[in-house]
Amino acid sequence: MTKVNILYFSNWGANEGITRSTVFPILRKLSVHPDVGQVFLATVESGPPLPAGFIPGVEHYVFHPAGSSGIGRMVDLIRLPSRLARLAKEKRVSLIWCRGATAAGIGVIAHRISRIPLVVDSFEPHSQYMVETHTWRKASLKLIVQRQLEKSVRKRALALMPVSEAYRHQLLSERVQPSGVFVFPCVVDADKFAFNKDDRRAVRQRLGIAATDVVGIYTGKFGGLYYQEEAFQIFRSAFEYWQNRFHLIILTGEDYHKVLAWCRKANLPLGYVTVAAVDHDEVPAYLSASDVAFSTNKSVPALQYLSPIKYGEYWASGLPIITTLLEGDDARIMREENGGYLLDVNAAGTDRAEELFRKVDAEIRAGRSHHYVSLARKYRDFNMIDEAIGIVLGRLPGG
Repeated sequence: MTKVNILYFSNWGANEGITRSTVFPILRKLSVHPDVGQVFLATVESGPPLPAGFIPGVEHYVFHPAGSSGIGRMVDLIRLPSRLARLAKEKRVSLIWCRGATAAGIGVIAHRISRIPLVVDSFEPHSQYMVETHTWRKASLKLIVQRQLEKSVRKRALALMPVSEAYRHQLLSERVQPSGVFVFPCVVDADKFAFNKDDRRAVRQRLGIAATDVVGIYTGKFGGLYYQEEAFQIFRSAFEYWQNRFHLIILTGEDYHKVLAWCRKANLPLGYVTVAAVDHDEVPAYLSASDVAFSTNKSVPALQYLSPIKYGEYWASGLPIITTLLEGDDARIMREENGGYLLDVNAAGTDRAEELFRKVDAEIRAGRSHHYVSLARKYRDFNMIDEAIGIVLGRLPGG
């Protein structure tokens, strides 16, 4: 097989934690694959491209956005596909690889311009998410456009890689070609996220947390696909159960003062709350310092197709998870394989929540769980990247 050049496209900035955790591992694997020549990363962001050598064998190109307003996004939808297609042709790539449904919307137009095959990982029904979580209005123009783009992607992509079996089945029910649909979850480096006693001690000492206290951790955003006010009520329930033995760590890119305001509104004791924005490489140390992890996605029908990367990171660190996502692949793992605890968002502050915290407390007293680590290796293993690359390259002409 002749070596192929690949252009990987993401809407996320190169320095965002989600890019470092989900995109960079794929780029590293592609850059050393024997059947891959050159790898190019294109992102949409305001800053400069990453320096040469950020990943050996990968070059970074930046498309500057027209703006964050609705008009700016429409301008980007018009101009970015032609720029992406032009870059793909200049670099003589054999494949445009997109991350997620919104990037795929740009990618499918670039594919139609360039005739270069398109594949999409982390493909999900983004438009459906946004409506069901009340982030977009049902009759909004951006919903109509995104829905049509997703339809075009389903029709034209060489391969679609949803993160869940639930969405793979849905795609097959829509008569998408079975050989071009396979599950590729958000994988994690289980060794990198493994529990580390020294990190636990160091982080707790730095934050002034006693070795015997209980620490809960939340990583990620609030609002949109995630609960905001309800999330802080769940945190409040944890404080009510463990009292002054409980500390909460929130690792987020949200505005610091906004998060503190949400804490105050929920009557959280600020002296026991740490809010920080950290590099993704620092997250494992904070997980090691913690005893229980929270995930607060909105539990609406379409979100059963999600499979958050934080689950894999939490499991790899041996942490019990309390999640509000009640349906989907991961909810099944929670129920059938003791993967964590499902909490209806309306149960915060009730006997049901107290019962759940009592079970979590018993786990914490028993010590770190290797069972959760085994789930991370079973369902989020890094080797899945190699499998995905092999399937994609095999579907190329001459593959």
